[in-house]
Amino acid sequence: MIKKKIEIYSDEFYPLSIDRIEIDLNIRSNYDEEGIIELSESIKKYGLLNPIRVYEKDDKYVIIFGHRRFLACQRAGRNSINCIISQKPDSVKNIFLQLTENFQREEILSADFEKYINMLKYEYKLSVKEIAEKMNKSEGYLHRVIKAFDTREKNKEIFTKTGFTPTTHDLMILNNCDEETMKEAINMVCENPGDKTKILEKASKECSKKPRINNVKENKDVINYELKIKISKNEYEKKVIFNLLDITKNSDKDLLFFIENSISNYFIDIGYMINR
Repeated sequence: MIKKKIEIYSDEFYPLSIDRIEIDLNIRSNYDEEGIIELSESIKKYGLLNPIRVYEKDDKYVIIFGHRRFLACQRAGRNSINCIISQKPDSVKNIFLQLTENFQREEILSADFEKYINMLKYEYKLSVKEIAEKMNKSEGYLHRVIKAFDTREKNKEIFTKTGFTPTTHDLMILNNCDEETMKEAINMVCENPGDKTKILEKASKECSKKPRINNVKENKDVINYELKIKISKNEYEKKVIFNLLDITKNSDKDLLFFIENSISNYFIDIGYMINR
């Protein structure tokens, strides 16, 4: 069991005492208890196959990723755990490391993934392009993830009351639905979970047919938007630059987001890179 301070930073691993390891930032809000138990039983039989990654803090070591493996080793009664010791990452890099590791293992909840992509954009002020490059995801996909996070936040009460836990993909389907249609669709899904995707897609299609502005007969206040779109294409480098200008400075933010997202997705789908 290691008691001394380790100064070497490499991909080699070292057995560290369990009681010297701490959990700090963890992008996962909760764990599947059954999964932890199953993993702990596997560790008892076969040992830990993949080390966790930590950094040194005072006389302790803080987990960068491998939280689930650490909890399973604790449950299995292990006194030590194999660790790769790294330098302390900055906050943004730490989030990226955890997002990537959990996303590759398909162990991250949709809500957690959306939350931290949103945090990188709005709290750490990274552009969607920067996040996309680091995550190896398309900008269009991440725009839809950010929109899904907004949809989840706006409809928390509905999801809590019905007990429905939507995936990011579910929210991407529902993001154009009004509250009433969404409630009806979710209630139907709760009654017929096997038809979830079919029900949600039907609700989305119904909402897409509805007018997106208030009926003039019901609301006499008419708001005019004036937008200007400028698009420049580089055929040789397969790059597109576009700007969406809100001339009247009063356009609906969701509408602007929808237009930007649609333009980005169109060019990404035909093989262009988006430069903003």
